[in-house]
Amino acid sequence: MIDALLDNARFSLRQLSRSPGFFLGATLILAIATGGLVSTGAAAWSILFKSLPYDNPDELAVLTVHSRELGWNMSLSPLMVEELRDDDWQVSVAAYQRGRAVDDDQGRQWRIAAIEPELAGLLGISPLLGRHLSSEDADANDAVVISQTAWHSRFGANPDVLGQRIELDGQSRHIVGVMPPSLNVPEPAIEAWMPLAFNAEQLAPDAIGHVGTLDAVVARLAPGQTTVSAVTALNARFGDDPRLARMRDNIGLEFKARSLRQTWADQQRRPLALLVAATAAIFFIAVLNLAGLWMARWLKRGRETAVHSALGAGRWQPLKTTAVELAWVVVVGLALGLIAAEAVTQALYMLDVLDRANPLDVDLGQAGLMLGLGLAAMAAVPVLLSVSWQTRGLFANPAKALGSESRGIQGVGRRSRSSLLVGQIALATTLLAVTGLLVMSWMNLLGEDLGFEPDNLAMVQLRPGPDISDPSAPDEQVTAALEAISALPGIGPTAFAQIAPFSWGEIVSTYVPPGRPDSTAPMRPRHVSPEYFSTIGTDIVAGHIPDPGEAGAGTIQVVVDEFFVQRHFPKSEAIGQRFGYGSGPDGKISEVEIAAVARSTRHMAPNEEIKMPTVYFIQDKPRSHYQLLARTKVPAGQVLTLIRSLLEQELGPDRVAEVETAKNRIESTVADRRPQLILLGAITVLATILVAIGLYALMSYSARTRIPELGLRLALGSAPTRNGLSILLDGLKLLLVGLIPGLVMAWLGAQLVAERLYQVSVWQPILWAGVIGLLTIIVLLAGLRPALLAMRVEPMDALRQE
Repeated sequence: MIDALLDNARFSLRQLSRSPGFFLGATLILAIATGGLVSTGAAAWSILFKSLPYDNPDELAVLTVHSRELGWNMSLSPLMVEELRDDDWQVSVAAYQRGRAVDDDQGRQWRIAAIEPELAGLLGISPLLGRHLSSEDADANDAVVISQTAWHSRFGANPDVLGQRIELDGQSRHIVGVMPPSLNVPEPAIEAWMPLAFNAEQLAPDAIGHVGTLDAVVARLAPGQTTVSAVTALNARFGDDPRLARMRDNIGLEFKARSLRQTWADQQRRPLALLVAATAAIFFIAVLNLAGLWMARWLKRGRETAVHSALGAGRWQPLKTTAVELAWVVVVGLALGLIAAEAVTQALYMLDVLDRANPLDVDLGQAGLMLGLGLAAMAAVPVLLSVSWQTRGLFANPAKALGSESRGIQGVGRRSRSSLLVGQIALATTLLAVTGLLVMSWMNLLGEDLGFEPDNLAMVQLRPGPDISDPSAPDEQVTAALEAISALPGIGPTAFAQIAPFSWGEIVSTYVPPGRPDSTAPMRPRHVSPEYFSTIGTDIVAGHIPDPGEAGAGTIQVVVDEFFVQRHFPKSEAIGQRFGYGSGPDGKISEVEIAAVARSTRHMAPNEEIKMPTVYFIQDKPRSHYQLLARTKVPAGQVLTLIRSLLEQELGPDRVAEVETAKNRIESTVADRRPQLILLGAITVLATILVAIGLYALMSYSARTRIPELGLRLALGSAPTRNGLSILLDGLKLLLVGLIPGLVMAWLGAQLVAERLYQVSVWQPILWAGVIGLLTIIVLLAGLRPALLAMRVEPMDALRQE
């Protein structure tokens, strides 16, 4: 039996060697299809399902505070964490802060993070050497644990590393432990962890609302507890806490608990699901193409197969031959596919579809190999079924294949291949439609009216200086720096703002709505310079911008946005109206007067829904932490380096956090969509290429098998162009039939990406005009050469062939 298998393998290899184009095409198609799907499938498995390397990971939950008004999730405040430690619904709770880069005393850069001493034990991680951090280490703040990677790369895996001292973050610390790779919080690249301890200011009674200062708060739930019961417990403790009353009124607080995996996987879940679906579509298109290739191969060998059948060969012989040939293609194609999968995975990281800072790492490994084998087996099924269908008639009536009725066999083959091609067209239609929807949504987002003009606008984010004793006092250095920026060539008006649009900062306060003295509502307060509106390009639609501190009868004058006016003065004049602002610890309300109305602006994202008004307070000088804005006379990107150099000279390098264009800031809010568009675009191009190849192969085959018919038409006086048009018409008929299921599948695909769509629906006429137009062009191009072949048929040659 083994000898027979080896003989079949050698025979099939010889057969394939006689058709190198077929072998190369089939293996490349399989490699591309399996490589893409193995990569995205393994990534989805690793991110969404692979077990976390912790004890009982289902008991781990991340606790957050959610703002309904802002749409943000923020970590609990340090005081909240401290007050939760004795609650019996959790076994342990600990926080960590994000990683950062620091240099040691030898100039080597380290990636470090701060964790509460309880965190490693909470996760169930045992040190490789030494011990965990302790509460005593947190009090002394002179200990550090290092990663296994740092132990090997920086200390040569020396077991005497314990007790050695390294200087990190400007302080000498002694190494007390070496941690395994499973301590991968807040990111896998961390090389050292220092103890995180809360100071007296963070634990002061009025600091309970300082949410978002930690990176994450993790709890190990007690047996029998769930994330739902954790939320109930959080609400029971803090839901009615009077210390949080203002925050509840201002930003609509609610508490959430999610599994640790869900927290880490959420941002990648949707993009991965979309890419898995897209690469699955490519895989099925490729599989249908393979089936069509093998059908064409057996159609060419139809007479040979019929002779074998007439001589007594079994009906399963073609399947055996195909299976062995397919095995060679699968072995080579799978090997190339796994290499391609590694390249695709790296591309996913490069395009930020996968995040290297995410502790959920993607490992192809054994799972990738098993997935690749499964896909290869899946690819074999339609090939074998199509060959079985194709050769059934040959074995049922070999004389028919050998005689004049062989054209009937060829006609059946053409119809079978047409059915496969209809499926490919439907899948390609789906990919084109979904990609088109995402592109249109992207364009709508970037073209959205933001309420200000981002072109030629430079934005600077400053840090408070270390010698600033009163952050609320004017900063003369920043004032001088802003004046220096104004004097630079290519710079127009300049301004400052407490918080500028798209700066990832937010302050929310309360105001007393006009005519409702007993109620409050949330608002965005903004302290800005008088030049702010002209600098960012926001129109003043009514009134005038007051001078700093200008008052009417002792009342501070402010600028409100159109949203405020539409809410409170839809049918009356807003200028001169007064309302109450703020409520400090003493409950004092200040009265302000509306001097001007500005256009409403979006602050966080192009698709932001404005839910609260913005009130602008005019100031004459900036504070140390304010942002600087400059309208440029040239593209803003050309002067960023000049602005940064000047500010570093005026203020020092440590105070300049960011110098960027407004356009870049806006695009960064939708930057996660760009990798999807790039990858989906590449997948869609590949799909259309595969469909074009299939169309060309089928239409060429159709033209060759119809030569006698086409020659007879010409002999009877038909014009050559009619022959060519009939070939093209066959392709257009296939397109029409494929568009029907494609339309349904496109609607289903639109539901998958519904959260990513902005002001666009699947029933866009321009979208479908583009999809149908592109596919029509592909059909015409694929059918051009076969149509020319049909037009050049010589009637006498065709009749002789008949």
